[in-house]
Amino acid sequence: MAYIDIIDPTGNDFRYLLPEDGSTILIGADATCSIALPEIPDMQPQHCCISPQQEGYVLSAMPGATILAEGVPSEAVMLVPHAVYNVIFKKPILYLTCFPFAIIKIVFFDCFRGNAGGNR
Repeated sequence: MAYIDIIDPTGNDFRYLLPEDGSTILIGADATCSIALPEIPDMQPQHCCISPQQEGYVLSAMPGATILAEGVPSEAVMLVPHAVYNVIFKKPILYLTCFPFAIIKIVFFDCFRGNAGGNR
């Protein structure tokens, strides 16, 4: 059983089981998302997604968002158990610069692999 904890900017922690049927999880503010979080400020309608792959789960940012894995920006990362991923949205300020805002933190756990990651 694999699951994620999503921590919002105020520190609220939400736990979600990842489906075992191989479906992709869409996370965002839109009610049609697999994990809908409309109460989080600056959350995009479709913010990021988690897709199962043969090697494990991949967290991918949607357009306009970026994932910070250990402080390194990326558009997609393989989830590693107990690692913390910040999903940010670059919000324009005065249309001159972009300032990153941390929107959510995602922590991944994979119980079948003894929290070692990889396939379910």
